[in-house]
Amino acid sequence: MVVAVLALAASAACTSSRGPAAPTPLAVAERLLATGDVRAAAAAYEQHLAVGDGVAGGDLALLRLALLHLQADSPLHDPAAGLRLLRRLLEVHPQSPYAAAAELILHLRRDNRRLDAEVARLREQLEELRRIDLGPGEIVPD
Repeated sequence: MVVAVLALAASAACTSSRGPAAPTPLAVAERLLATGDVRAAAAAYEQHLAVGDGVAGGDLALLRLALLHLQADSPLHDPAAGLRLLRRLLEVHPQSPYAAAAELILHLRRDNRRLDAEVARLREQLEELRRIDLGPGEIVPD
C-alpha cells in the first residue's frame, strides 16, 4: 500500500516538474479563431483531424472548418468543401451535439438552392409575360 502511494506521489511530481501539457491542436485552433487568424486556425483544425476522424473534439473541428469554408467573406470560402465537411461530421459523429447544426445547415442549403431555382423560373416567366403584354417595339420600363 505504501509503495503504491509513493509511486503515485512520484508520478505526480514528475508530471508537475514537466510543466503544463502542450495545448492540443484543437485548443490552438480555437484560440487562433478567436483572434481572427482564420487560415492558421483552419490549419490547426486540420492538424487535429489528421490524427483520425474519431479523435476527441473531431466533431467540433469538422464543424468549425465547414463554417470557415461556407462563410462568404472568409478567405477560405469554398462551399463545396464546407458541405463535404458537414456530411463527414454526420457520417463520423452521428451522435455529436453538433450533428443537429450540421443537418440544419445542409437542409437550409438545399432549401436555398430550391428557392434560387424557383426565383429564376419566376423571373423567366415574368420576362415572357412582359414581352407578351408590351408587344413588339414597345419600351420596357425599368
